[in-house]
Amino acid sequence: MLLVHALINYKISVGPIFPSIWERIGKSDADKARRESEVRLRNDAETFAEQHAWQKECVEEQSHVPNYSENVDEWKEIVDVTGPPVNCEESEHMESSEDGGS
Repeated sequence: MLLVHALINYKISVGPIFPSIWERIGKSDADKARRESEVRLRNDAETFAEQHAWQKECVEEQSHVPNYSENVDEWKEIVDVTGPPVNCEESEHMESSEDGGS
């Protein structure tokens, strides 16, 4: 059983992924189009930054590297798990605009 790190730090269990699936990941036409779109977006951002004298900010943003310094601890926590993930759903009431909230 694998544990996957989701966007908001929830750990979810997934079953094994077949090798044939791994081989296809990232190779579809949609994946290729997404990568090409990301390159165009980056180039457009660099052009925009040059036009507005924001090159320094653009370089800083494009060269950002996330802090992975605690990955070793997180991996140890994942390996040490002895049971399935626990559902720790936290609900937070959000007022709708009809209720006078935001």
